[in-house]
Amino acid sequence: MQADSSGAASRRSGEHAGRLEAVIRALRASQRLSDAHPIGPETVLLEQGLALDSLSVLRFVLALEQEFACALEIDEISPRNFRTVGAVAALLAAKAAGGPPRDA
Repeated sequence: MQADSSGAASRRSGEHAGRLEAVIRALRASQRLSDAHPIGPETVLLEQGLALDSLSVLRFVLALEQEFACALEIDEISPRNFRTVGAVAALLAAKAAGGPPRDA
C-alpha cells in the first residue's frame, strides 16, 4: 500500500514541478527575461523583487491564461496570489483541482 501513496506523492511532485516550470516560462515570455535571469519559486514578483507594475502583471496574466488554458478571475489577481512565482503556481494548482480561489 505504501508504494501506491509513494507513487501518488511522486506524481504530485512531478505535477508541481511541471506547473512551476510553466509559470516560469510564462513569466519569462511575458516580461522578456532571459534564461540568465535566475527565477525560482521564491522569486518575488511585486515590490522589491522583479517589481512588476500593473501592465507587466496584465501581460503575465495573459501569458498564464494562454499557457494553462484557463481564465483568471479578477479577485484571483491579488498581491497575495502574485507575490511570488510559487504563489502563482499554488493558485493555478487550486484552480486545476477545482478549489476556490485563494482570495475569494
